[in-house]
Amino acid sequence: MKRVVLLVIVTFLMVSMILPQTSIFGANEVQLRFLSLQVGVHPEAPWLEKTVNDFNALNKGKIKVIIDGVAGDQACWEKLRTDAAANTMPDLFTLKADRSEFDVLAQSDRVVDLNSYLKADAEFKKKLNDPGSLETYTYKGKLLGVPYAKAYVGIYYNKTLFAKAGIN
Repeated sequence: MKRVVLLVIVTFLMVSMILPQTSIFGANEVQLRFLSLQVGVHPEAPWLEKTVNDFNALNKGKIKVIIDGVAGDQACWEKLRTDAAANTMPDLFTLKADRSEFDVLAQSDRVVDLNSYLKADAEFKKKLNDPGSLETYTYKGKLLGVPYAKAYVGIYYNKTLFAKAGIN
């Protein structure tokens, strides 16, 4: 549920950056292209589809998010890189917290600094739950993304075997 709320908030944040530049707002529905690998058999595909459908229903006639689905990490990354080179970047996209991929986009100067939006919405910043994770999406002082999910990984071990091996 937290991920759904956070994605909707991130979408609103991104939309707020686009709307002032859109002269047709109010006259027509604004359409936003969301490049995502969470399609097809991806385990998060049903969640993303429901979230986008809920958002679109809530904003019917004003804003419509259209999923541009590309299956697979590598294929999605290649599409995003190609879009950056062609200056046809999607309005919204997800990206792994992989420094090599992130830095390529950050250096392309094709993404928006979100610092002013985050500072203007203290409530949104609180909902991030871990402001330290923003460092992952910061490049030369510019906040270029926000996390929408976290994965917690546990390590299990056999305490008896460790003790027999002399490891505390």
